[in-house]
Amino acid sequence: SPPGSFQASPVLVAALPPLVLPPSMLLPPWAAPAASAAPAPWAPSWQSRPQRSQPGSPPGSTPQRPQRASRKQAPKGSAQSSPASSPQLRPKDVPEFAPALIAADPCIGSHFLSAVPPTAHTISHAVSAATGVHRVVWTVDAEKLRSQERQAVSPSFELPMGESVVSRLVIFPKPAAGARGGASFKKSKGWGSVQLKCEASSGFAIFQVSIGDGSGNFPKQPRGPVRHNFADHSTCGLPKDLEQWDFGKAVSKATQTFAVCLDILPRSEA
Repeated sequence: SPPGSFQASPVLVAALPPLVLPPSMLLPPWAAPAASAAPAPWAPSWQSRPQRSQPGSPPGSTPQRPQRASRKQAPKGSAQSSPASSPQLRPKDVPEFAPALIAADPCIGSHFLSAVPPTAHTISHAVSAATGVHRVVWTVDAEKLRSQERQAVSPSFELPMGESVVSRLVIFPKPAAGARGGASFKKSKGWGSVQLKCEASSGFAIFQVSIGDGSGNFPKQPRGPVRHNFADHSTCGLPKDLEQWDFGKAVSKATQTFAVCLDILPRSEA
């Protein structure tokens, strides 16, 4: 044989005993039988403790832990009230507005029947002790009806809405159909509407509106009532089918003024 090659000796090969493997080594790893795993020394102690069976359960059954009642969490920002500590709040009942009762009230009626005629562009305010109605009367100069002005604003007064709130009355001329340059009192021929403007961000008022010549002889025809929430809008008036007035008919010939009357229900609130 060439030098460096290895040749097995037949004597040595024949002398080796046959190799016999155990059956577990002949099976593939995935087919080998799983040996019972001994509990790990780091296993928690409760796993090795015998579990007690609950009363009434068959022997050998696995006990079950009692389930806790699920507690639903309320969304953030929501208020949960307890019936025992938080009473049910009910909206306050607003009494019906009675224009006839107010017209027969002598407390506020006689207040404006003075011998001295009121001055133009002034505010008079009276409160009835019988009904609690607040009456605000704005004396307007009749010269406004012959001007080119587009609005007239009263002096300020206070509205009773839980707290005193600064308010004003505003009259606007009736828009003339096809008129150029916008509406004016002269173009509307003395017709216009009344608006109540309140400097409040909340609260409501219930009121009625009427016009007159400042004397007790003029037949007043109050319109309303109107309930308005000033959180929605700072200005309010009568409905569209009732808002137009003929101010020219209410002008007093003696004083050349007319009056805008606002009656406020006593339960107007903030």
